[in-house]
Amino acid sequence: PASLPASLLALVGHICLRRGDLPRGGGVGLAPAPGLGVGCLILRRRLLRRREGGSARRRLGELPDFNPLLRLSLVLLLLPPCASAVRFLVLRHGQTDHNRDGIIQGSSDVSRLSDRGRTQAREVGAALARLGDVRVARTFLSPLARAQQTHEILLLDRPDLPTPTTLDGLREIDLGSWEGRAKAELRAEQPDVYAAWQCDPLAMVVDGRKPIVELWERARSAAWPTLRAVDTAAAEDDEGATLVVCHGSLGQALLCTALGLDATAWRRHPFPNCGMAEIDWPADAPRATRWRWRLPEEGCWQSGTAARALHLSRVGVRIEG
Repeated sequence: PASLPASLLALVGHICLRRGDLPRGGGVGLAPAPGLGVGCLILRRRLLRRREGGSARRRLGELPDFNPLLRLSLVLLLLPPCASAVRFLVLRHGQTDHNRDGIIQGSSDVSRLSDRGRTQAREVGAALARLGDVRVARTFLSPLARAQQTHEILLLDRPDLPTPTTLDGLREIDLGSWEGRAKAELRAEQPDVYAAWQCDPLAMVVDGRKPIVELWERARSAAWPTLRAVDTAAAEDDEGATLVVCHGSLGQALLCTALGLDATAWRRHPFPNCGMAEIDWPADAPRATRWRWRLPEEGCWQSGTAARALHLSRVGVRIEG
């Protein structure tokens, strides 16, 4: 595939993005071709610029005429992958009294679900019961009470959920002396640090530590290896998903590290209370291939390669500016 014309690589990348994925190697053992993501972005940009008239205009869904060899190459690249994707459902807990009152929680275990949070968790359980394509084969929980409570409420509508495994690596971000403090107080007392908490993750320091950077490392080096090791051992269960009930910041870290995004992607994909992201990550792939929001509303599949390309472009603009 590396020897194919750039125009064909761009076209294949474009088609795969429209499918919500990129080729991971077909039945003939093809590996992903270099440049697919970049080629796809270039092609989409060119096509969007040709919205009006001109004999060279092509609609996004149209295929140009290729000679037979190129057509065969295109078909081979788009064959279904040999390795099936392992599906993860990453769910944030329902609203807590601290969420409601604007108090920092971090990894403290004081807060409990509010009335609204319990209602949200019940709605998630009902939604999971309605999703015909979701069969949960494994469940992992944060050790903190707010996640445990959320799972208990899910069981009211999904009593078939498997017995959960609690992982300490799924606890929320460690915020030290900030935990239990009101956000308004911290904003007034430590405006620079609070500003970094909002939009400059690499500069955010609490008690001499960088909590966001540490969170990303925990997700990458502790949480994901455990979650994926279990799923690799159970790879024959292709249709079973892994439900992970955790937290907002930790959920961001899981999603972003699965996609290959570093801590500068902080707040790029924030999790609302009882928001759930669905991630496809083949057992033999270094990164997740695609993801989408599943709750509170179902979103479109987004390519992992496209997410990385977009993130790099945003980081580049910020650095150059």
